Amino acid sequence: IESLPTPQNDNYRGIDRGEYTVRHYCIWCAYAKEPFICSQFCKDGEGAKMFMQANSQLWESMSMYLSELFPGVYNEFMNLPLAPHLDRMAGAFMGCVINMGSGDIPVETKPHHDVKERAFGVSCLCPFGTYKGGALILWELKVIIELNPGDLLFLPDSLIHHSNERVTGIRHSVVAFTQQNMFDYWKRSSSEFRDKKKSKLGKRKEKEKRKRELRKRVIKKAMQNASKIEMD
Repeated sequence: IESLPTPQNDNYRGIDRGEYTVRHYCIWCAYAKEPFICSQFCKDGEGAKMFMQANSQLWESMSMYLSELFPGVYNEFMNLPLAPHLDRMAGAFMGCVINMGSGDIPVETKPHHDVKERAFGVSCLCPFGTYKGGALILWELKVIIELNPGDLLFLPDSLIHHSNERVTGIRHSVVAFTQQNMFDYWKRSSSEFRDKKKSKLGKRKEKEKRKRELRKRVIKKAMQNASKIEMD
C-alpha cells in the first residue's frame, strides 16, 4: 500500500467516515448512464494496476469464501453483465475501497452504513498493518468483533451501521464491494425490463383510451337526453 501514488484532492461525493485517506478502485455507475472505471483508478495509473494485481490472491480468497458462504450473492454478482472493455477488479466484486492509515491517523471509522452498496448483498473487509485495537462495532447487532491483520469479514454494510474502536499503531483496510447502481443500470438496460415497461405503458394507454371513450359516450348520451327533454 505504501507504493500507491500520493493521493490527489479528488472530489469524491461520499459519507464522512473518518480522517484517513481513501482510494476507490472499481467499476461502478455512480452519477452516470453507463458503468465506468472510477476516476481514482485512472489517475493512479500503473500504481493502481500493480496494487490490484499484487493482491489478486486476496480477491480470489474473498470470492471463494463468498461463493461458499453466500452462494446467492455470489451468483448475483457474477451474473451482472459488463461491457467487453470492462472487467471486475476484485474477483466476484466490482472493485474495492482502500482505507489508508498512517502513524498519526490510523484507519478508525466513524459510525456509518454504506448506503450505495447492494441493498441485500455483502462486502468483504480485510484489515492489515501493525496495530492494536480497531475492533469492528456492529451497532444494530450490539456486537464487537476483534479482527487481526489478514482476517476476512463479510457483512451487509448497507444495512448495518459500523465503526471501529480506538486504534494504536498503523492500521489500513481494504473492502471489496459491488454498488447498487450496477444492478440499477442492468435493470434499466435489460431488454426484459424494457419490454415489461413497454407492456405496462401500453396497458396504461389502453386503459386511458377506454376511459376517454367511456366519457365521450356518457357525454353524448347526456346531450341526447337533454335534447329530448327540450323537445318535450
